[in-house]
Amino acid sequence: MKGRRQLFVDLDAEPADQLERTAAAIRNGINATMRRRGLRWCAYGQFSDFHLYRGDASPEDIQAGRVSWKMLKGAIPLEIVNAIRAGCLLHGVDISAWPGGFVSAAHTPEDAARTVAAFESTSDMLALEGLL
Repeated sequence: MKGRRQLFVDLDAEPADQLERTAAAIRNGINATMRRRGLRWCAYGQFSDFHLYRGDASPEDIQAGRVSWKMLKGAIPLEIVNAIRAGCLLHGVDISAWPGGFVSAAHTPEDAARTVAAFESTSDMLALEGLL
């Protein structure tokens, strides 16, 4: 019986909960930036990720499957994708090239705030260049 009990481990859900909160903070911060600027963009995702979409759909529309995968994968021209990534890197944040990113349990609320600030500064630069 002792061996059987050792197979059942009580897992701590806090790290997973934290990374989901951190990713949500990034998505919410980016979406607030988009709304303030009147841009037809949104950040969407679930759990520990965030993705960017350019178009009229909301994160809720995307999650509900009302946006085709072709639109999700090709809505942002490569020139703008590269400019977003370069701008975020310039401001100290490395995102993935699709563009978006993953959050880990090592990321803090301060990292989320830094990511949103980098995106906000990057969107200022892109607007000045006429890319948004």
